[in-house]
Amino acid sequence: ARAESAVEAAEATLERATAAADEAAAAHEASSAALGEAVEAVGGSVDDPLVALGATREQWEALQGARKAAAESLREAERAAEAASAADPAVLLADLVDAARPSAALLGVTVPRDPAPEALSEFFTALDEAAASAREAGRSRIKAEEERLASARSARTSALEEAGVDPEVDPAAAHGSAGERLAAAAAESRMHAARIEELERLLRDAERTARAAVHLDRLRADLAPGKFPQYLLDERRRGLADHGSEHLEVLSGGRYRFVLEDNVFKVRDLTAADVVRDADTLSGGELFLASLALALGLATLVGLDRGTLEAFFIDEGFGSLDDDSLELAMDGLERMAASGDRLVVVVSHVPEMRERIGDLVELSKDPLTNDTVVIRA
Repeated sequence: ARAESAVEAAEATLERATAAADEAAAAHEASSAALGEAVEAVGGSVDDPLVALGATREQWEALQGARKAAAESLREAERAAEAASAADPAVLLADLVDAARPSAALLGVTVPRDPAPEALSEFFTALDEAAASAREAGRSRIKAEEERLASARSARTSALEEAGVDPEVDPAAAHGSAGERLAAAAAESRMHAARIEELERLLRDAERTARAAVHLDRLRADLAPGKFPQYLLDERRRGLADHGSEHLEVLSGGRYRFVLEDNVFKVRDLTAADVVRDADTLSGGELFLASLALALGLATLVGLDRGTLEAFFIDEGFGSLDDDSLELAMDGLERMAASGDRLVVVVSHVPEMRERIGDLVELSKDPLTNDTVVIRA
């Protein structure tokens, strides 16, 4: 296209030069004719008209030179056109397509494999349209980014103002200052954390010391004169209540068990909603059975400690028992006597006792001296 334009411009220049040369030749001929007529009319010298004719000839020669230059330009244009025509159009098109490949890949336009003019025309049209769309999209993105940037700047300004920071202050300097303050606060926080940890350790030590002091005070109180034996006695009394309850429940026909409250023996009435009763609320027979149950429990407790009670003396109380209670009491005494080499001495005025006891010593008083005497044994 450039070669054709150059040829056309050279041809136009040549035409203008040719026209100018023709006009100059015509003017020369007219001048020559007018000059001849004037000379003939006046019969004068032709020196002055010759000067004019010389000037005209110089003009003509200049026009001829311009025409030659135009002709040379035309020939150069024709040579360029011939060189362009001599090049292989397929190679030119291939070079053009190769040059367009990066743009096509960037714009997502498929490069045709067919080098036909129609396909190439469609390709370049599509490439041009894609480029236009890309430019429009780019403008839209630029506009959107400008709007987003403006919004971000506005939000930043608002956030800084809400945080009490001057928006005009250099953010890097403000950040550096804040970092220094943060580092100082972190160091102070670590110092306080170490102090708190130390205080917590001291507090744990103090708590352990306080617990040890409580235990020491309790131990000192428990080991005070008379206190530790009292503790042992209380433990033994609780054991006596437990073992005596087993015997009392049997002797009372499943009605009573012992309860120890403030180291005082009481009984629990199992037939009256487990109410706890004082010992003085028991009848004489019930009180005797309770005492006998404690004696049997004591014998059991001493036996568990690998000890022995070799003798029991039970003085009276049998006269207050009814027949059933007396039978239960005698059964308990017989069990007590049968468990090992143990002597059980019963002091009683109840005649029924003589029938159940094998070894009997009958005592009386001398009417004269009032001394106790053995009647029979």
